Amino acid sequence: MGWDHPFLPYVNSGVLFCRDNGECHDLFRRWHERWNEQRDRVGSYLDQPALNRALWESPSSLKLMPPNFNPPVDVGPEYETDAWIYHYYISVYSGKPKPDSLLGMVRNGIQRRGRVDPAALRWALNEKRAFLPEAHRILPAVRRGLWAHAFNLLQDNLHNWIRRSTTQTTR
Repeated sequence: MGWDHPFLPYVNSGVLFCRDNGECHDLFRRWHERWNEQRDRVGSYLDQPALNRALWESPSSLKLMPPNFNPPVDVGPEYETDAWIYHYYISVYSGKPKPDSLLGMVRNGIQRRGRVDPAALRWALNEKRAFLPEAHRILPAVRRGLWAHAFNLLQDNLHNWIRRSTTQTTR
């Protein structure tokens, strides 16, 4: 779009706290106008470039909240420790939640078995993290005594292996 972005930070539009006043209404109007321009010109439906452009045009309308209101939860547990909000997103590339996330674990459990293993869910919730790389691996589940979860993961792996093998054989 040729828009300048001469100031930091680049604002993530996932979590916004807005006052109901004229300045905020103007910001949202500008944001929508910039989004429409971007969509019409380049066919992109991403909202953050347009938001950041609108903020650049009216920087006084921005006040940053502490990072615990929207931490970058997929970059490491040190950022998740004091989170008040987990800003979860679905990959724009796959349209599915990441398998190493709490949401991915819940989705896989419900889609494959109609429920989530309660012990595994309690463990995941007690971790107080949105992304749990160990949640979809068999050995960490066994080490934690999450036997049903480990068995479900084994079944999932077998199912995926059979599906891939069958797909490759039929080609």
